[in-house]
Amino acid sequence: MDSVLWDLEQAVRQAPTQLFVEATQRRLLFAADGRVNVELVGKPGMPPVTAESLAHRDITIPTLTVHSIWRHRVSAHINPIHLTQLAMALPPSVDLRAVLEPSLDEPSFGTDPADLFADYCGVQQYIDAGADGSGKTIGILDYKWDNLTEAQAAGAAPPDSRLDRQNFTWSTFEDDGFHGTACLESAYDHASGASYVAYKIANLTDVGQAVDHAISNDVDILSHSISYYNEGWADDSGDACAQADEAANAGILYFCSAGNRGRTHWQDTFLDSDGDGWHEWGSGGDETIDISIGNGGGGTYFMSFNTAGAGADYDVYLFDDSLNELDSGTDGTDNFEEFSWTNSTGSTMNAHLAIYHYSGATPEFEMFYNGTEGSSSNPQHQEFEGSTTSPSNTTDSRVISCGAAKYDNWPEENGATGLIQGYSSRGRSNSGMMLPDLIGPTGNWTVAYASPSKPNGAFGGTSCATPNLAGVAGCFWSAFPNMMASSVGSLLKDQARVYRDWGDSGDDITYGAGGAFLHEYAAGTIWVDRDFMDWVTVLGGVWDGSTVYGPFYRVEDAVSAMGTGGRMVFLGNSYPEPVTATKRFDVETIGSTATLGN
Repeated sequence: MDSVLWDLEQAVRQAPTQLFVEATQRRLLFAADGRVNVELVGKPGMPPVTAESLAHRDITIPTLTVHSIWRHRVSAHINPIHLTQLAMALPPSVDLRAVLEPSLDEPSFGTDPADLFADYCGVQQYIDAGADGSGKTIGILDYKWDNLTEAQAAGAAPPDSRLDRQNFTWSTFEDDGFHGTACLESAYDHASGASYVAYKIANLTDVGQAVDHAISNDVDILSHSISYYNEGWADDSGDACAQADEAANAGILYFCSAGNRGRTHWQDTFLDSDGDGWHEWGSGGDETIDISIGNGGGGTYFMSFNTAGAGADYDVYLFDDSLNELDSGTDGTDNFEEFSWTNSTGSTMNAHLAIYHYSGATPEFEMFYNGTEGSSSNPQHQEFEGSTTSPSNTTDSRVISCGAAKYDNWPEENGATGLIQGYSSRGRSNSGMMLPDLIGPTGNWTVAYASPSKPNGAFGGTSCATPNLAGVAGCFWSAFPNMMASSVGSLLKDQARVYRDWGDSGDDITYGAGGAFLHEYAAGTIWVDRDFMDWVTVLGGVWDGSTVYGPFYRVEDAVSAMGTGGRMVFLGNSYPEPVTATKRFDVETIGSTATLGN
């Protein structure tokens, strides 16, 4: 059982009437009857542990009910006073984990300026030609779906005839906040002809069920603007990555937010020059990170470390100015740490975050702070690099990690810098993968967030950039409906490198391939790219004259597929094989010169 649940149980036993206050301050999810949501997480391949399986061992846990199961994960509710009893009944290989409020990737500190939808990614010409996402299905995974009916009534979200609502949680669908509805509106801005699935999820058990549904129901694109932490140190570790990978392997293009942790991430190797067990940040011997937290503000603190070597036991503490402990994460060896704390003092206060080495090895570690509004936007010792979150660290190329830049930066040409939003997470991953993959525009107007104090319904963050990119993909894919997900993802990145290669030349840890931007639309376009897979050979060696699954590797195959009066677009490279063409078509090269023949 993790320390968050242990602390909750002790607090509720001491003051039962404070259950909702204690759970809320710890950002735990709970049902209306006060039972807290937990996950019982076994090792991959294990059968799930349910109330029924415990009963077969003559173990009964009062108040325990299961509401969803995915593989080796179980989502359940239980009265907090029975948490230790449940933990002691579980097999040693099964973890009892707290379910925290999903880490939505809206800006934690302030909001982006907003604008009406504009043609910042080059999609309007595709929409005008009828490539508006028609024939494609886009799924949005989220926890908060308030104002969805209002968005539909305003024409900002798809009608019921093209919207399927799937609720994998225990709460009503239009409840808990507006984030998912705003994500749906953002994708719909770019692909208004697509069909949509609105998935309500609260934890990774629910996400797994949603992915299974998407695979079974031929969803083409998934957009997921929620970050997960402490899922594992290396790339492809943890269930968030496993679920994204399953979707990708099924042919789904999976867009996930890179995270909003650019300003609230720290990564270091342990340094303790005075031998007191506390980590020192930088060269000055400072043993704490100072964070200003307004009344009602706060957030969740996550710490993970490299588990490739010997066992390690780090603890994380939050102190006030007098070094009185406010909260902590103190699980045992080889367990990652997390806790949430809310400032209820009535005034702004300074808090101090510190890392203690309790025992074992001292591997490289990282800290994330997912703060709420009212928290400092500029804590000490921040480390932009390596701040992307899970499942961005999934290595499948069809899982696209999305960073954020303001919509009005899209006219900026290659090499421009300073365009990234300060909160947008940067790479590399802990295993060295270049991240993010693409940058999407942020700063939409939405019906979901509209209010008298915020009439334009401003919506920002990598939360906004991610569904914007999913919508761009839906629009582009509908122009080439038979392409594979890998082809669409590859071409989106190729076009970004040509038109919006911001920052360093080529892919970099701030902008990835660059800002999404589509090449000018023309009917009958055939793409040719020597860097792409030779899918014709993979499927039999000779193009069969029917479906075009992606950019062609050989020019002669592209010529065979080309209709009279079409357009062949080359993404540079050399094509030395001889080619004979007996039909008229246009030829374009973008990005760099293409050489045909010897």
